[in-house]
Amino acid sequence: IIAQPMTYELIDQAVQAFANIRAEFPVNAEATKQTSDLITAIAVEARRLSQGENEDTGLQLVEKGLSHFNDNPELLTVQASLVRQREERIAAELALIKASMGRIAVRVALFS
Repeated sequence: IIAQPMTYELIDQAVQAFANIRAEFPVNAEATKQTSDLITAIAVEARRLSQGENEDTGLQLVEKGLSHFNDNPELLTVQASLVRQREERIAAELALIKASMGRIAVRVALFS
């Protein structure tokens, strides 16, 4: 499941599958490892989606992951990084806009 591109539906399906495995086999180490792999896959995909000024897309995927894995340190770190990345990009864009704005003074002299 995790080898496929991450989607909200895929995340939900994987979480449900791992929950079912844990319900049937409470000490299943493979389900624990797969859950960890899923969290890493969400983090990697969120970073990939956030390239090229698309931080919000990545943040939405992270938030979906956090809806299942509350307070997960890996997802929280990615979330903070993407928020910081977006803030820095917006600040740079605003600085560029501000730098490109100026005043033009035109003095016109009329000669008769």
